Amino acid sequence: MSVFLPLVDRQDDGLVSALARIGPLIIPALSVQDGTTFTEHERYILVDHDASVDADEIISWLDTGVEKVIVPLAWATELIGLVPVERLVLLLDVANANAVSDKVRSSVSGVMLKSPTLELDLISSVSQFFAGSSIFVLSTSAELPSPSNIRELIGAGATLILPTSQLTVSKSSSTRLNIADAFLAPVVSDRPDGLFPTVVSSHLQGGRSLGLVYSSRESVKESIITGKGVYQSRKHGLWRKGETSGATQDVVRIRLDCDNDSLEFSVIQNGAGFCHLNRTSCFGTLNGLSALEATLQSRLASAPEGSYTRRLFNDAQLLRSKIMEEADELCSAETKEEVAFEAADLLYFALTRCVAAGVSIADIEKSLDRKARKVTRRPDKLVEFVKKKNRHHDEDTVREEAESVLEWFYDTYEQRFKDPGIPDPRQTDWSTFLRGRYIGLELEVPRTT
Repeated sequence: MSVFLPLVDRQDDGLVSALARIGPLIIPALSVQDGTTFTEHERYILVDHDASVDADEIISWLDTGVEKVIVPLAWATELIGLVPVERLVLLLDVANANAVSDKVRSSVSGVMLKSPTLELDLISSVSQFFAGSSIFVLSTSAELPSPSNIRELIGAGATLILPTSQLTVSKSSSTRLNIADAFLAPVVSDRPDGLFPTVVSSHLQGGRSLGLVYSSRESVKESIITGKGVYQSRKHGLWRKGETSGATQDVVRIRLDCDNDSLEFSVIQNGAGFCHLNRTSCFGTLNGLSALEATLQSRLASAPEGSYTRRLFNDAQLLRSKIMEEADELCSAETKEEVAFEAADLLYFALTRCVAAGVSIADIEKSLDRKARKVTRRPDKLVEFVKKKNRHHDEDTVREEAESVLEWFYDTYEQRFKDPGIPDPRQTDWSTFLRGRYIGLELEVPRTT
C-alpha cells in the first residue's frame, strides 16, 4: 500500500518526477490529452463529474497502461462487467457511502472518499462497509494535512490523497508539505541510530538484490528529489553512491515494506556494479537469463569475427532459421526435461535476436506488463472468420467448424515432413491453404513470414 497518493492538480515537472519515484500518480481526466500513453509511471485517472468522457475512452486508457480509473457511482454502474474489479475505484462523497449497492461494492477494488474532515471513526466505518477494498481519502478542507494524519489514516487502513498544490520538494511550510516528510511519516526504526535497513535491487534484472545498505531520513529525501542512489554510511555519514567510483545509480522506485521499518530502492546501476569488489551484486554473480543477457551484450560488443555468436549477430537469416528450428523442437518436446532443454535453446536464440535489436529483458517485461493491463482482448479471429462464412449457424456450430479448420491445418502441417509435394504452411499464404477447405474463399490475410 502506498503511504499517500498525489493528485496532480498543478503541473510541476520536477515535483511530479520525484513523486513518481515513491508511488502512483492520480491524473484528472480533464488533463489527459488525446493519444496519451501511460507507460513510464504507474498512474490512476480520476474521472470526476465535470469530465466529458465515454466508456470506450476509459477502457482505452486502461489498455494503454493506466493502472486504475476512479469514477463516480453512475460511471461505476456502467463499467461493471467491462472493467476488471481490480482496475475500478469508486469516487464518493463520504455522506453517500452507505447508499452503494452490494453489486457495486463487489465490483470495485477501492473507494476514493471526499471528506470535509479526516475523522478516523467515520473513515473506519466506511472502511468496514467496503470490507476488502482499498480506501483513499481526499480532504476537502483548506487545512493542510500533517504527517501525523498520514500515520493515523494508515493505522485505520486508509491512504491519504494529497493534491500537488499542497506538496513541495522544498522544506515543509504552513501551506505545503515536503514529499519526503509525507513519505517517511509512517517509517519506524528499531535501531539505536535510527537508520532504516535498505535493500537495493536491480530494476533491469528482475528485482535481483544488489546489496544491503542503510538509509536515514536525510538520505531518503535526497534520493527522492534527485533520483540518485543516496544512502547513510554508518561510518562516514551521507553516502552518494558512485560519487568517487563512477558507479552511480538512477532510482526508479522507493518502497516501504509491510511493517514500515525497511526500504527497497529499485535502481538502474551504472558503472562496474554495486559491489565494492567491482561485481554486479554483493551476493555473487548473475545467473539464468540475466547472466545470458549480460554475456550476449558483451559478445555483441566484442565477439571476434568468425565466431558463432558474431555470425548470429551479423546474419539475420541464420538467426531466424535457428529461432524457427528451436521453436519447432520445443513444440515437439514431450518430457519435462526435453521441454526445459529445448526452451533454453529457444530462449538463447530469441534473446540473441533481442540484444541485436537493442532490446533488453526489462523491455520485454515492460511489454508483458502492458499486455497484462489491456482490458480489450483480441477477438477469436478464426471464429469470427467462420462466422462470416456461416452466418446461419449458431455459436457451437461455428466453433466446431473453426476447430475443424485448425485440425485440418495442423494435419497438413505435419504431413509436410512426409510429403515434399505439400507446401510448407510457414511459407504459404493462409488464404491459399484455407481455399482447400472453403472453395471460392476470398480472404485477405498477410503471409506468415
